[in-house]
Amino acid sequence: MSASTEIFETLRLEAAGFTRHVHRTTGARVTPQAMTTFLGEAVKRYVAAGGVAELTDAVVADTCRSITAFCVRQPVRVYSDARQRLFRAMRPKAKAWATANLRAQCAARRDVQVVEVDRVGLGAYVERETTAFVAVPGQACSDKEREAVCAALTQFFGRMKPGQQRPVVRPNRTTVGMQETSYQVETVVGYEDALAAEDGRAARLLSIDAILARLQSDHIVMSGETTPEGLTDVTTTVGLKGVTRASVRGAVERLRGQPRRAAAIDRLPPTARDLVGAIEAELPQNRISVVEVDAVCRKLWAPPRTLEGRRQHVRRLRVAAEAIAAADIALHVAVVGSHVVFGRGRRLPEGEKLQAIVDGALAPKRGRRGVVALSHGLVPARQGLWGTEEGEIAKAVCRVAASQGGHDDVWTTLAAVGKTGAAQDFSTVWDAAGEPVQADSLVLADAVEKAARSDVYGRLSEQAQGGVDLVRTVVNHAREVGLDQAWALYAAKGDMAARLRDMRHAGARERIRRIGAALSKAPCVEAWEAAILVDAYASRPGRRHRHPVVVMPRAPKPVAAPAPAPKPQFYPTYVADAVLSLEMAEEVSMHWSRNRVREAFRALHSVYLGYDVEDTKLVVLDDLPRPSTVEEVTEGMRRILRWWKASEFVMVARVDQDLHGAIQAAIMAAGLALREHGACALYHAASTLSTICIYSSSVEALQGLPRRLSHIQQHLRWSLAQAPSAA
Repeated sequence: MSASTEIFETLRLEAAGFTRHVHRTTGARVTPQAMTTFLGEAVKRYVAAGGVAELTDAVVADTCRSITAFCVRQPVRVYSDARQRLFRAMRPKAKAWATANLRAQCAARRDVQVVEVDRVGLGAYVERETTAFVAVPGQACSDKEREAVCAALTQFFGRMKPGQQRPVVRPNRTTVGMQETSYQVETVVGYEDALAAEDGRAARLLSIDAILARLQSDHIVMSGETTPEGLTDVTTTVGLKGVTRASVRGAVERLRGQPRRAAAIDRLPPTARDLVGAIEAELPQNRISVVEVDAVCRKLWAPPRTLEGRRQHVRRLRVAAEAIAAADIALHVAVVGSHVVFGRGRRLPEGEKLQAIVDGALAPKRGRRGVVALSHGLVPARQGLWGTEEGEIAKAVCRVAASQGGHDDVWTTLAAVGKTGAAQDFSTVWDAAGEPVQADSLVLADAVEKAARSDVYGRLSEQAQGGVDLVRTVVNHAREVGLDQAWALYAAKGDMAARLRDMRHAGARERIRRIGAALSKAPCVEAWEAAILVDAYASRPGRRHRHPVVVMPRAPKPVAAPAPAPKPQFYPTYVADAVLSLEMAEEVSMHWSRNRVREAFRALHSVYLGYDVEDTKLVVLDDLPRPSTVEEVTEGMRRILRWWKASEFVMVARVDQDLHGAIQAAIMAAGLALREHGACALYHAASTLSTICIYSSSVEALQGLPRRLSHIQQHLRWSLAQAPSAA
């Protein structure tokens, strides 16, 4: 925008407002002298604000002349008090009549696109109402003004169109409604169980109709307290609104399960039963999904080696689909060419519509789902040894030994031997340290050991060191003497050793032995998955078949060059969070319009940037230039310390008092660091002020502010200590 255009837009808006003010107060047009005087004052304000830097006096005078000529010609539209009173009284009535007329036409199931307000009826209604209104003593109005009001209301509300029809929402079909119904059903069942336990009898299995009758008549609300007799205290409330038998049935099924459906699934043939388990574990409910045939077959059988084997798998899949359709378990399966269509809770169309679903998945449009990819590997029921609990633990241990494990694998490896505390410690370091420690199990163990010594992530449990030793032992044994020896050593520790002696885990000893024998075939740690596939495909209960060839990866060659020294890492010491007083916590939690703490820290930010507090109240401080040199940052900190006892900083000082002086001490420490180390401390000094301004918006952020400021100072000292070694 050029300078002339900018001043024109500014003066035009102010002149229009002045013209309307004159029209309303005097009832006459604005005079050229008054407009010239007003524009002269407006130009002075514009110049004082920094405008008119590139314009000449002639351009400014010409702009004021054109605006004055336009405003002087504006007609005066001033309505009498009687007309305004009549308009204000008739406007809501005309709108209500037009709205009711549109709703009546839409209720008659007419096309919404052609529905219009009956202007003749609206005009007659407004005419009657205005006539009755002006007939009341004290509300008289001229006929000309009354007719003008009728015409304006009829023309305006006659253009109304019906809005978008809101869908009918059933209270018991929303997420909140379903959660409420489930809670109430669980409460009714729990109340019956409590009565049965008190009477010393078996709890009755309430039917859906019985639960529905109780909810419609009254429902139970548990207070969470206990009576002197030891029973749960409950209160009776009025009946639950909007509850239906279908919603109660869904809540009962979510609570008790579906025994009839489970029994029907158990009666299915093995292939169909395993297919149902695989689909329900991976595909979403109430949706139609398209999956490749080969992906489904890989969940049930080993990969075929010939085309005849693939055709045999497809034939078995079609037979399983027919058995599932006949079982009536709300799962529909159809094989269409090289893809399988599944409908969980959705019936599948037939013919061309079914083929259209497959074509749409192969070439999905924006926002539509394509072909769904299933996870690799057989279903647990067909994994044999590796689908048992011991097999799952062994796979997690192998992933940890090969540094391929995730968060769940580390947790399973430690929790399976009874080191739940160590598992929690590893989880804490895993989440806090992030990717640098997640790629190697030994690096993760080293990070946990350092965290246990420095308390950087809080105080860890007493099992932390034991978990570190276990992970190091498993990884080193797997790399040096093999996975089978690492598994044997792992199985002899903690709860795993107790599992071997416990008679309740029948066959655990044999399964652990077979797992070790299978892992002994792996030539290196990275070949653990190939060893498991060889064992899984080599034997299948009830059938002898030829398994596919699994290529074992070769052991990695030893690296001649020594490993590079690890880069030094910064580990801050643990600093406990502060606790704000109740009064200060309430002050910080107030709305921004009444929050004095927010205004005080905003004033601190303005003073640091070098601006006046009053001038920056309506300015976004993040858009202003920040101090970027040592001198600018030092001067900003000195300004804050000089303003510390000012009235604008009262709430900052009170917050700092609750934080035991952490804010003022951090600012002084940053200033001293700039004076002693110059540019080396510039980043940390600027970070100190940014951290103070950012973490002042909530109670939780302020309580953690001393810890963050302490970490900045510790990192500065650590960086200065590393500087000579880097040089």
